[in-house]
Amino acid sequence: MPYLDDFCDNTLAFLTRNIVYVIVPKETLGLVDVVVELREPATTIGNIPVGAFGGAAEGGVYKLRKKNANDARGLRVYFCGHENNKTIPLMLGNDANWMFTVTMDGCTFGVGSQAGADGAVRVAHANNTKLAAPGVLVGPGAGVAGRAAQARVQGMMATSHVGPGGLLIEPDTYQGEDLGMKATTFGHHAAGGAWSFRVLSYRVSGTTWTHGGVISYPIP
Repeated sequence: MPYLDDFCDNTLAFLTRNIVYVIVPKETLGLVDVVVELREPATTIGNIPVGAFGGAAEGGVYKLRKKNANDARGLRVYFCGHENNKTIPLMLGNDANWMFTVTMDGCTFGVGSQAGADGAVRVAHANNTKLAAPGVLVGPGAGVAGRAAQARVQGMMATSHVGPGGLLIEPDTYQGEDLGMKATTFGHHAAGGAWSFRVLSYRVSGTTWTHGGVISYPIP
């Protein structure tokens, strides 16, 4: 499967030119080997033609899953899990150069400060879906409600785990007003260096999906 080599050897380019969505079990936390496989039924990307770009596969929709014994190879990554209405933290280090988390469609992902980075940083996946329920108000006075309330509390919870001075990957930046957008959030670093974080945004629609681009954080 040449596309697996493309994913393992040129991961960022692969994510930029394909849609990769996560099916790693949400309970997974820590180091794991992952692979990609084509989605069935066959699915294409409406705004990226199927073919090869710079010698690598493009225009495909792939599942990111755990490596099994029959896979030829895999990519070692840190994986940050997820639980409804909770915040799941994880410390990243130098045992892998890549990190992924569960698909985000309203959650917040927090990253700690990397001043004097040595390859270690604390991250957290925050979910507070229950706060998006009608009638729930958060904050002084009139407060905010709905998804704004959800995002506000998620930001506070993520920060409580990773500390001040870091960054937040929030739904306003990877969804905007389009609540149908989903996100594959990932990080990368060279061993001993600072981590950088990005989001691959995409829309699911039948057998033709839409690639929303790769967003780098902090957003310029």
